[in-house]
Amino acid sequence: MKKNYWLRLDFDFLLDEKVQNIHFEKGNDAIVAYEVAIIQLYKNGGEFGCDKYKQIAYIAHTTEDVVRYVIEDSGLFICEDGVFYSKRVIDELNAQKRISETRAESGKQGAEKRWKEGRKIANAKKEMANAIENDSKTIANYNYNNNKDDINNNDNDIDNKDNILPMEIEVIPLITPEEFKNMWNNGRGKCTKILTLTDERKEKAISRLSEFGSTREEQEKTILALMEKIRSSSLLQSKNWCNFDWLIRNSNNWVKVYEGNYEDSKSDRKDSSAGGIYNVNDEWQ
Repeated sequence: MKKNYWLRLDFDFLLDEKVQNIHFEKGNDAIVAYEVAIIQLYKNGGEFGCDKYKQIAYIAHTTEDVVRYVIEDSGLFICEDGVFYSKRVIDELNAQKRISETRAESGKQGAEKRWKEGRKIANAKKEMANAIENDSKTIANYNYNNNKDDINNNDNDIDNKDNILPMEIEVIPLITPEEFKNMWNNGRGKCTKILTLTDERKEKAISRLSEFGSTREEQEKTILALMEKIRSSSLLQSKNWCNFDWLIRNSNNWVKVYEGNYEDSKSDRKDSSAGGIYNVNDEWQ
């Protein structure tokens, strides 16, 4: 694996007295050899073998004598135990390591924070979807028990106030995701049957239903129309991608089916391509 590293050569390193000395003694070759030696230290973790002078000389286009002078006689490097190193380079590498560790820790904390925020959003969406489903299943009955005397005073046409019964108003819920699933399974034709409703399916089903119907009657009418178009389309009946998830994935798929984009041409239609009859109470056969 390629090792990534970065190094710093001070822009004013030529003002260093020791660097000036090697330049005076050996010329520009010594400066190039010094820079190559520094690079090798950065690449190799802060130290490099004293037996690699030939390699440095080759890269710097100079002689081993120049390299040996720069490393061993200039005072710019420390040689011991068969390697040479520079205190400045080691300090620089340690600083890089501390910066990398700090950034890694910051990145880890940032990732954990983003994960927690993502979970909060996902939980909020799940709670919202469950609340909508529960509300859609609720049938609220409102009983208005009016005082008989008040009713008698406000309605002169009522002769026998003892026969007044409480009023009941039934609120009809919208189509629930569970009902939508059953209508799909009953009217899908040859398309894949679904066995369960995941939270994602519930959420998308509620979104599609809310976009194409504000009443139960409108939603039921829309679903029945979609089922009829899917059953009568040879293309949709023969393709595995036409399934419940594809239908509710976005508004575009829903609209394309509803507007008849997948209908057979008159010459290609087959009366027996889908077959069967579907209604709300009976299964598609």
